[in-house]
Amino acid sequence: MLKPVEKYFTKQQVADLFPYVRKVITGPDGHIYAWWWSTDLRVLYRRTDLVPRAPRTWAELIAAAKAAEKKDPKVDGYLFNGGRWEATTFDNLGYFWSQGGKLLDPRGAPIFAEGANRTDMLNVFKFLRSAVTSGISPSRVTTFNTYDEFSTAAQAGTVATFLGGSFQWPTMQSLLPKDEFKKWAVSELPGPRPGETATGTGGWSMAAFSKDPAKVAACMDIVKSIYAGPGNTVTGELPTSRRLFDNLKAFQAPIFKTFRRFLRDAEPRPGLSIYPSLSNELQIAIGRVLTGSATPEEALQSAGDRVEQTYQLLTGT
Repeated sequence: MLKPVEKYFTKQQVADLFPYVRKVITGPDGHIYAWWWSTDLRVLYRRTDLVPRAPRTWAELIAAAKAAEKKDPKVDGYLFNGGRWEATTFDNLGYFWSQGGKLLDPRGAPIFAEGANRTDMLNVFKFLRSAVTSGISPSRVTTFNTYDEFSTAAQAGTVATFLGGSFQWPTMQSLLPKDEFKKWAVSELPGPRPGETATGTGGWSMAAFSKDPAKVAACMDIVKSIYAGPGNTVTGELPTSRRLFDNLKAFQAPIFKTFRRFLRDAEPRPGLSIYPSLSNELQIAIGRVLTGSATPEEALQSAGDRVEQTYQLLTGT
């Protein structure tokens, strides 16, 4: 249904996009079918007076969060999304991808519950469960279905670290007094071993469905004149173009250079019809693991079976 739009952009503009952006907007026939104009990523926010050093591993994160709670008993050591919504899957997929885990095979079939991928996903489930059982994360994370939980906790001074989005930095800056905001920094997501890190990246794209070439041209003109560049400046959403990152005044603060560096380990969602089912089942599985109503093995087996059933229905296999 989408119309090719590459003729409305120069080769230089296309080449200037981050590699993961080009991959997503380019179809198997080589045509570009959308313009991904803003992006974001997931990072570990930490209060540096409580967690001065960036944790490199899950074990270091748990130890640092415990130490933070000991320093200030009113804080939760680590908060993350664990409720029934997309962020519970997507935020925590960074932990899966950092191990080299694959959700789907080249054909688009689900393989996250098989072989080495199964081990990687079980590691994530066990880590999330240990965050609750160790006491660094309260059981109420299973009810979190908005990022506002984290910025509100930061404003109240009741959290030491949390897994949030780059888009929360401006919100934090506006909510917290200057002296309090200065305490906060961001780090890459830790992995099971030092040096293993990855992050999920999202954002917004524009595409055209019209069969009228004039309307397609008008749509892409709006993208170039309003969204890509000016839109980033107004919304604070990160540019997908390295040139815009370099030239837009709104993104010259040191924090944006940090975000840009972290984007090298970014992974987008799979752009395939099986993903909504996969995400939904992982949300359920993570919730079951966090509450202790299922073991990580039981939760993953159930999620894998249900996603496989959906895939067979979608493909007729």
